[in-house]
Amino acid sequence: MQIILRSSTQSLKPSPIVKLAFFAALLAMFTLASATLNIAFAQSSTTGAISGTVADKAGALLPGTTITVKSTDTGATRTVKSNASGEYLVPDLQPGTYSATFSADGFQTYQENSITV
Repeated sequence: MQIILRSSTQSLKPSPIVKLAFFAALLAMFTLASATLNIAFAQSSTTGAISGTVADKAGALLPGTTITVKSTDTGATRTVKSNASGEYLVPDLQPGTYSATFSADGFQTYQENSITV
């Protein structure tokens, strides 16, 4: 009969398969945790946006149009300009009712009221 004694400083090394399984389990946990966080953040959004494209009656795009959005609830205003394609975006607006004023050189100013965000 043979007896093998191991000292307390000696340790068993896990096999490569055990290491791989452990790594795969950790990866799965982090993936599931991050997916859950993304869903939670997406559901907690409390802002909205107003966006669109500015064009004249003939359908020609109007780049450089100044768009001023005003909250009818708070009076806060935000101003943006349309891009080269006539598109504009006013992001991160608190929920509420807004009016938007559109002005471009050579055109009459246009106002849209009662925009709900």
